[in-house]
Amino acid sequence: MLANNETGAVQPVAKVAEMVRAAGGLLHVDAIQALGKITFDINSLKADLVTLSGHKIGGPKGVGALILAEGVRGLEPWLRGGGQELGRRAGTENVAGLWGSELR
Repeated sequence: MLANNETGAVQPVAKVAEMVRAAGGLLHVDAIQALGKITFDINSLKADLVTLSGHKIGGPKGVGALILAEGVRGLEPWLRGGGQELGRRAGTENVAGLWGSELR
């Protein structure tokens, strides 16, 4: 978690990312509470995966993003189905919700 919505604590994600990478792991950062509240550069987090949610910045509920760093490989979807999102996700995109996010 990049920022805690209850305490306001902002975690040193870049330092954690270095430790995780040194141990051979991938780091996923929940940046949902930070989005629109604090300034951050997604690249400076050095995370492998970052989650964001549209409703935190005025978009519709149910619209979000999972951002993968370049070169992240080997992730398998939990739900199998269509070939959406390069085979990472099954199901139809929420086009109306995504369009609503663009309007904001």
